[in-house]
Amino acid sequence: MNIVAMISFGSFALAAVAQIAFRAMVKTLLKAVVKKQVKKKRAKKRKKKKRTECDCDKKKKKTRKGKTGKDECEPELKLVSVEFLDDLDIYKDQIGKAPKITWAQWQDTKEPYGEPEIHDRIGYISGDTLQIKAKFAIEDKPEDLKTGSIQGKGTTPEGKTFFFQDKKVKLSGDSVTTEEMSANGPLATKRTQFINPLIIEWSLQYQKEGSPKTKELGTSKHQVYVTLAKPINNIDKFLYLTLLDWATSVPGANTKPRAVKNTWSHFANPTGVDDLKTWDNRQLLYYGDGMSKCVDYESKADFFKVLELPTDRIASCEIFANLFISSLWVNGLTAECVQVYPSKILGYDDGEPIREIMLVNNWEETQTSFPERKGHRWAFQLNEETGSMMPPFPDNAPFTYGDLKSVDGIPGQNVKKPVEKAFTRHFIVKANGRYYDPSYGVIHESPEDFEKNVLFGYIMPDPYGVENDFLARKHKHAGEVIFDETNHSIFCGF
Repeated sequence: MNIVAMISFGSFALAAVAQIAFRAMVKTLLKAVVKKQVKKKRAKKRKKKKRTECDCDKKKKKTRKGKTGKDECEPELKLVSVEFLDDLDIYKDQIGKAPKITWAQWQDTKEPYGEPEIHDRIGYISGDTLQIKAKFAIEDKPEDLKTGSIQGKGTTPEGKTFFFQDKKVKLSGDSVTTEEMSANGPLATKRTQFINPLIIEWSLQYQKEGSPKTKELGTSKHQVYVTLAKPINNIDKFLYLTLLDWATSVPGANTKPRAVKNTWSHFANPTGVDDLKTWDNRQLLYYGDGMSKCVDYESKADFFKVLELPTDRIASCEIFANLFISSLWVNGLTAECVQVYPSKILGYDDGEPIREIMLVNNWEETQTSFPERKGHRWAFQLNEETGSMMPPFPDNAPFTYGDLKSVDGIPGQNVKKPVEKAFTRHFIVKANGRYYDPSYGVIHESPEDFEKNVLFGYIMPDPYGVENDFLARKHKHAGEVIFDETNHSIFCGF
């Protein structure tokens, strides 16, 4: 064999050996990849598989730690619901309805967990003791764990703590519900509160191999209103959530005058924008636009339906007065409705006096029809269709009524320039010796004070005009207004 042939044969042999080695290497790599994928799939299957018993039960109750250091023999309980007991009956006013808040006020049963689908507010009277029941789903536990103690530690934003405990709950089945648990102490006496939030940290205490153990079970958050005294229930089913919010969400009132002041703060000094609101931020407008959106009611019981209306509904002075009165009832406070009307009588109709009509600030003179007169110098005309300043529908108010044009003056609740400013009477509220005007958010010290700060003047029917024709004059600051308190009525308009 010559040298060339030998070299060729050697090269061929080396190539064959290299090919065999390469094939073996590829085969080994493929086996490793397949083995790794199988392991991953098995791991996923194991991960998805729901545990039916604790790992320690599988290992003959030998405790072992996982990579995270978690004791895999710990019981697993999930907080499902919290129910407050012996609390106030609250009606949750919303658009079109006001259902009573019942059963569990906090409930978390749907994914994503941690975002409770029910999270209702709670009300108590000062000096009461918080009472609750809690329910937990049992997701896992050691077979030999039969009982335990469930505890809740409630903490307020001020650092006040309340402790709840059911010392012997039976851990069996799919869930466990505690017995009624009373807090270790009462709420503060004679003081309004808005606990926002009350955070309750839940835990399970149990024995394991003779040693005490604690398992954290998560937290629940609650909003708790506390009234100064027992609410005055002058009307059935009156305790709407909005009234409770107005009465107590500005907390710290420990006297009746302070409770009135704190409640009044929701009504006081409106700017015409973003003023008085319901608990869920709906607004009632004090004569905001057209007559077609005016609130109407026929009875005291029917009155509270005004709190079930959309945000753009128009309310009159008696509605705002009654809302303030009933929000005072929440704290056990009394108040009276006071009628305000002009003192000047123009005549009588079936024995009833016909009086001038009050004209609320502000007005601008566009012309003077009767310059020679000392009193009623201006012609004034009401809307032909409604017989008032209010137009039939929104957005068609002219703002000019004869010689006078309505301009910005005293804002009403959520309205910078109320459309209706001519009244035969007006309703305000007397509480603690003071006169509160919820429609305009001001306090009047006397009838003279009302006339000075609220009124532009008065109008009377034009004896020579047609229907809805009037004559207008400025007020004289001469005590031309009466605060009528003779009826001692607890509700306005009835």
